Amino acid sequence: MTRSAESLKAQYRRRFGAGGCRWRLLLLVAFPAMLSLASCGKEETGTNTATADTPAEGTRPEFLKYWQPPDSDDAEAWIEEPLPPGFQVVIAPLEGPVFADADGRTLYAWPLEDQRNGQAGDRQGLPSTCTDEVLTVSAGLMSPYPPGLELPDLDRRQSCTGTWPPVIAAEGAEPVGKWSIIPRTDGTPQWAYDGQPLYTSILDQRPGDVWGGTKMGTSRDAGVPRDPVGPRPLVPPAFNVVQSSTGRLVVTKSGFSVYTWDGDEPGKSNCHDACLDEWTPVPAPENVIERGGWTSIERSSGINQWAYRGKPLYTWNRDRSERSFAGADVPGWHNVYTQREPFPPQEFTVQDGEFGGQVLADSHGKTIYLYNCIEDTFAQLSSNHPYATQAYRLAT
Repeated sequence: MTRSAESLKAQYRRRFGAGGCRWRLLLLVAFPAMLSLASCGKEETGTNTATADTPAEGTRPEFLKYWQPPDSDDAEAWIEEPLPPGFQVVIAPLEGPVFADADGRTLYAWPLEDQRNGQAGDRQGLPSTCTDEVLTVSAGLMSPYPPGLELPDLDRRQSCTGTWPPVIAAEGAEPVGKWSIIPRTDGTPQWAYDGQPLYTSILDQRPGDVWGGTKMGTSRDAGVPRDPVGPRPLVPPAFNVVQSSTGRLVVTKSGFSVYTWDGDEPGKSNCHDACLDEWTPVPAPENVIERGGWTSIERSSGINQWAYRGKPLYTWNRDRSERSFAGADVPGWHNVYTQREPFPPQEFTVQDGEFGGQVLADSHGKTIYLYNCIEDTFAQLSSNHPYATQAYRLAT
């Protein structure tokens, strides 16, 4: 998972999420390691906890709170399943294990979703709605703007298939497992996974790139982004792994975050008495098959407790919402990840914001902001890549 400084720099400048056209502050408690498109405005008056003169990446302790150390080989384990010839699993630094074609290009699906004023995407089990037609006017799906407004850059505008090449099945290809073949409207056979037609992205340049979409959820006014498709994570039935802006977050089956404590020892819990007023050990069954870093320990009370990579797991009794990061604000306690976002390039810094929390900043201490945008047509082409026009949503 280690990448060159130039590669990471490109990742931070070209990585994009999904969302309506708007600028957003890059709060590290909510949006670490996503694309920073601009640094603007005056310098924050808070404390700059890292500068351009900071030592090598591995020695920046304030970065360890948010990103995976460069020398870490932590990666998400997955459940193996049969794949058609020519496909593979690649571990992406941002999104974990994803399916890829023979050249390592990530595979994406486009599940149908509701928008404010209609739907976009593919219906499960039916032919792809991503065509080679170059759409020239807005559809009015997401925004208050009416349909029929002429789009910009028509002389160089891509079609849906020009941006999202369908994954075509070779002659004689056979379905296997969740992999099937769905004919396109012109009869061309297209690979599908779990009934969803598959695509690659022209934005992805090398194995592990996932610049075409994200596994994170979006709102109705955020367009219908493509979902990177991958195998299921190798976790016990009591847990799940969800995509967060800080990495691949481990949660309980009900969606609540789990935590580890610095006060514990490998394979041993030291959380007793008053500690248990705030933290609840995650109970494990009597018989646990140890695999993928998952084990169990026996507490002094005789009750079994889940552990991951040797660290006992807990939930925080004060968490009121799913996928919470609040417990990690308690000194010594940490959210749990199968893998975290990689370190940013050296010139990025962490800064204490005067409003509270911390933000990602450039080497001069200027706060980094995100610009998120998806165009308002049935093709739902992304507009928040630096190489794409920023005007499809006609927003200011």
